[in-house]
Amino acid sequence: MWALKLQIGLALLVLACGQIAFWRRRDNVLGYLAGGAFVSTLAVPLLLTGTISGNEPRYVRLYATVLSVGALAYLAGLVLGHHLGSRAPNKVPLTFDRPLGGGAILAFVERRARLLAAIGVGALVAGYLLLGYVPLTAADRSSAKYGIGAYQDAYVRAAPVYLFALALSSTVLPVMLALYRTRRRPVDLVLAGMLGVGLLLSLSRDLAFTGPLIFVAAIAVERRVRPVLIVAAAAFVYIGGAVFNGVLFPTPGATHSAVDQIALSAPDVSDGIAFLDGFHSRGGEHTKGRTILAGLSPTAQEWDPSDYALRTRTGLDDVSLLAAGGIRLPAPIWGYASFGMAGVVWFCALSGAFVGWATGKWKRLLGSVRSAPNVALNLTIAVAVYEGTFGLLAAFYEASTGKVLTFVVALLLGVRLSVRLASPPAPVPPAPRRRATGPTPRPAARRLVPMPPR
Repeated sequence: MWALKLQIGLALLVLACGQIAFWRRRDNVLGYLAGGAFVSTLAVPLLLTGTISGNEPRYVRLYATVLSVGALAYLAGLVLGHHLGSRAPNKVPLTFDRPLGGGAILAFVERRARLLAAIGVGALVAGYLLLGYVPLTAADRSSAKYGIGAYQDAYVRAAPVYLFALALSSTVLPVMLALYRTRRRPVDLVLAGMLGVGLLLSLSRDLAFTGPLIFVAAIAVERRVRPVLIVAAAAFVYIGGAVFNGVLFPTPGATHSAVDQIALSAPDVSDGIAFLDGFHSRGGEHTKGRTILAGLSPTAQEWDPSDYALRTRTGLDDVSLLAAGGIRLPAPIWGYASFGMAGVVWFCALSGAFVGWATGKWKRLLGSVRSAPNVALNLTIAVAVYEGTFGLLAAFYEASTGKVLTFVVALLLGVRLSVRLASPPAPVPPAPRRRATGPTPRPAARRLVPMPPR
């Protein structure tokens, strides 16, 4: 069993942190986040608990094989993508690839970030008003968070505005924190505080903690804190989120150690194995990519990726009463469910290519501002732009309409383009034509005068 654990752990390490091998500088904020998440959500549950011991051995072996094949394909994609990204010219005017200590570019970012933050605050207020309740203060927090049971009708009514507000607020929050540190304007702190409180009220620990974590990691990079300490701090934050989740949603009559609580709050490995078990128990019908198309649909679909994953994992036909927002499955599992082992290879290779491309490009773009003052603002914007562009493409297998919003935020914060509507110039009237009264006089011949000698 330990051999399988090590095989699974190594494959997950490549899938989660492979890009660090191609960007080993201290300004790799994405690498710190990936490292912290791997330690807390994958390594600890896998190596320090019995998370795989209670599963069918053949599906544990299948899980290990699928992940291993996917990790190799992902690594190949990383190599190719990094080669392309390191050499691809940048023809888009960006905001985060030059110092932001002042000037027109900082003013541009300031206006855009405040506008997005204000929209996020307004959308949060509207979302909670439409809900008619706040998940943090609800009688049944778990049902209120996921909008089931007595909260279902209100959640369905408010979902478009509420989910839009959560996605926008979580993306722009770290930028607002870095902007306040740069400009020291009270309005930025007020907007950041309102965004943070609004996210905490939703009980979504990922959305509430990730933004401040990105900001703290960017500050640590700017102050040249040792990378191992940044990774440890990131892991600590993720572990704290697991404890926070256990306090808010306790299991009645159950007593768990700290390690078991982490495993319960981050059941990625056990969910992956159980998904493969349920997939074959249901006949092993491949989705052929239908979950990707359903995820991009604005209306509820039979093949919605969240519902499909829950149905397959639990064996239930109706998951509308489950207090869960879906399960996290890595690219190899989605590829296997879609097209079998062929899907594992090309899903992972394509995902790795996008991550590798962004790694090579971002490393090059941020290279010139590593030592610039207030580089934390550059880094937070760079993360937001990555999440809305290459990060969105790399996670194509779990696409959703809500995630497309991050692309709009990336354009507004990261690209220095403004559209101005200007009226066309007024036509110049032609000069009036003079009526000829006789023959046109011929010009007098010029008299040639010799030039004086030099």
